[in-house]
Amino acid sequence: MGGEAEEQLAVLFESGVQHLGLTPTEVAAAPGFVVDMLRSIPPAWDDLRFVTGYPGRHAVLARRSGTTWFVAGHEPSRAQREWLGQPG
Repeated sequence: MGGEAEEQLAVLFESGVQHLGLTPTEVAAAPGFVVDMLRSIPPAWDDLRFVTGYPGRHAVLARRSGTTWFVAGHEPSRAQREWLGQPG
C-alpha cells in the first residue's frame, strides 16, 4: 500500500467524504485483514480521545463508534520533520 498505512489515516483524519489514495491494484494486493479493517471504518464517530502526542513528533488518537474503539497513531518521517523545520 502507499507510503502511509491507509488504515491508520482513516482513523486519524476525519472527513465528510472518506477517500483513500489507493489504486485498484493496491487494494487487490492488500492483505485481507487490511481490506476488512478499512471496510469496518464507520462513516461517523461518537467519541474522540487524545491518547498522547507532541506537535510535529507523534500523535495517537482513539475514536469510538458505538461500543467499538479504533486507536491509531502517526509519527512523521524524517523528511516530514525536515519540511516542518525540525531536526531529524
